[in-house]
Amino acid sequence: MQQLTAREILDMTLSEVPERLSVPKTDVRKALTKLLRTWHPDVSTDPRAEEVFEHVVSLRDRQANSGKVANADLGERILKTRSGHRIRTVPLSSTTVDQGEVFVGRESYAMLFGSDFSDMAQAELRAIEGFRFANQAMRDQMSFSLPDLVRKEDLEDGGGLVVVRKTAEEILLSDVLRLRGAIPDKHLAWIASGLLNITAWLEYAALVHGAISTEHVLVDPVKHSVRLAGGWCFATSVGERPVALPGRTLDLMPRMGIPGTPAETTLDRELVRQTIREAAGDPRGTNGGVAALPEKMSRWLQMAPTAKAVDDYSRWQAALEAAWGPRTFVKWDLRAASIYG
Repeated sequence: MQQLTAREILDMTLSEVPERLSVPKTDVRKALTKLLRTWHPDVSTDPRAEEVFEHVVSLRDRQANSGKVANADLGERILKTRSGHRIRTVPLSSTTVDQGEVFVGRESYAMLFGSDFSDMAQAELRAIEGFRFANQAMRDQMSFSLPDLVRKEDLEDGGGLVVVRKTAEEILLSDVLRLRGAIPDKHLAWIASGLLNITAWLEYAALVHGAISTEHVLVDPVKHSVRLAGGWCFATSVGERPVALPGRTLDLMPRMGIPGTPAETTLDRELVRQTIREAAGDPRGTNGGVAALPEKMSRWLQMAPTAKAVDDYSRWQAALEAAWGPRTFVKWDLRAASIYG
């Protein structure tokens, strides 16, 4: 990759990235992620580092959005398995992520791993099959929040496909943001609560997910349920060094790129905060979206996580009660059909 100056990067458009960074179009996301690590304000000493970082984030967001297309544009996809079978699918949406693509179907969420990430497809499968629960009651409670495996296929090209079940009303959070924009504060409330509940289970299971993001979260606007459907290939046991982490996680927590840094449960709750800031339309917490939230919600989003997940959850619930009083169910005029047709 060519070494560019701050000025050269700031002048660079998305269409110019392959030529300016000397990478093929298929590696644009990887190249931009590498650039983000170099220009992160906590790493770079260049006086324009923050400005460059925000510009590259914008480029990568636009590149990711270019991989999200409407149902009418996707058409049928045919995947060939290593055993010679063909899988026909017509995704409702498709999103590019670090390890491949996310497909959303009417009642399925699928991770398509490229040939370079076949080991991560296996890691996704192992993580899901390895979920543990204290008892049947916990298993039943978490069934609405965790992926329910449907199938895993090794593909002819060396990649892999992992499919989990979703309900007809569940919507990928990134699709909501793409088509509806920032989410109203009272709905951010239950989405954050659902994600924090998942982080409490992760802490019990001594796991760090490491990739909580809008591309891996399904929300049900009817039942107000939240499911962490994908990204489990990055999951790591607490205290161990992650084998891999997505670029967004390393952008947010560059210290995780330092060799030997172990995974801690607070990482997932940092990612929850970032996901909610993005859902509020304010990923950097600087354009007013977070500041416009009720004061204690806004403050919680800008605070460092507490040591224990249950304490973080309790503080979030206290912030919601301070904003609106006792908990109530607020209807949302959003349905899966309005997003996916």
